[in-house]
Amino acid sequence: LSDDSPIREAAVMKSVQAYFTTSVLESAIGYSIDGHPSPMMYVSADLKLLKKFKDVRINDMIDNSGLRHKIVIDSPNKQSQKQADTAEMLFFVGGFLIFCGSNNARALRSFSVEKLFLDEVDGYPHELKPDGCPVKLAVSRTNNYVDTRKIVYGSTPTLAHSSKIFELFNKGDKREYNVPCPFCGCYQYFEFYNRDGGLYPDEKGIIKDEILYKPYGLVFDSEACKNGDYSSVAYKCKHCGNLIPEYYKAEMMKKGYWHPTAKSKLPNYVSYHITGLLSPKYKWSNIVADFLDAGTDPAKLKVFYNNDLGLPFEDTSTSVDIRTVYKYKDETLPANTLPD
Repeated sequence: LSDDSPIREAAVMKSVQAYFTTSVLESAIGYSIDGHPSPMMYVSADLKLLKKFKDVRINDMIDNSGLRHKIVIDSPNKQSQKQADTAEMLFFVGGFLIFCGSNNARALRSFSVEKLFLDEVDGYPHELKPDGCPVKLAVSRTNNYVDTRKIVYGSTPTLAHSSKIFELFNKGDKREYNVPCPFCGCYQYFEFYNRDGGLYPDEKGIIKDEILYKPYGLVFDSEACKNGDYSSVAYKCKHCGNLIPEYYKAEMMKKGYWHPTAKSKLPNYVSYHITGLLSPKYKWSNIVADFLDAGTDPAKLKVFYNNDLGLPFEDTSTSVDIRTVYKYKDETLPANTLPD
């Protein structure tokens, strides 16, 4: 988000414990007001939360950062400072910030902006009739600044087949935050659990039904955890097989780096996945508790995948309803022939 960076768009698919709004969006807004002013727009899915975000979070950030004197309209009017801070707009020297709900097509079309912050995009409506996709409507507001614009898409994902942030994430280079094992020093990405695939020696694996498995990721004694004892929760290193207690996490995070796992499909476009396993506040034991509570309930598992792991959910436990498919039948096509 630095003006010196060539990156123009960034998509962040995240868990709910990622502190994304505070550490990224609020900081970017303060950075722009203070030293790099420009026209900006912040879009939210929830209009009520948007007002609270503006009244509390943004105004607190401005006051606590000593930026209140910059909130002003260039006008000889003595009331200009009051006029500069309204319910839907914030004016400052060199620019403005407009707050917009994702269902307000008129507002999404109304201003040309250089910096666009799209928060919780999976909560946006899929279409605003007759105007179209709210994300594309908002992005079109930056077309006058195509060489300098900054667009941030951020959200906790929902269902894999319909998640906007999952689609936006897949357009980028899919960066994962890799951290070093405190025992072997090898870097890896925090994953919840993988039954097999560990690179460590066979003797550190487990044998089940006469088959050798090398699990890695978050491991735990499920029976003990169900009885309230979470002392077994640890992270099993993919490379050396040692168990990493959570108190190592803070130090591992300091030494981590973002590792691209794909090539971006668009120029100057990056994407990030932030799992709850990285959270400085939400403990691994909390994540295990959420997983055990979800069990095999698809509704609870969806919340676990979305909120705890920052991953889209795909329900494979249900079958296709023939009535849902049948209503798409096209009588104009010949029977038993697959169209091109």
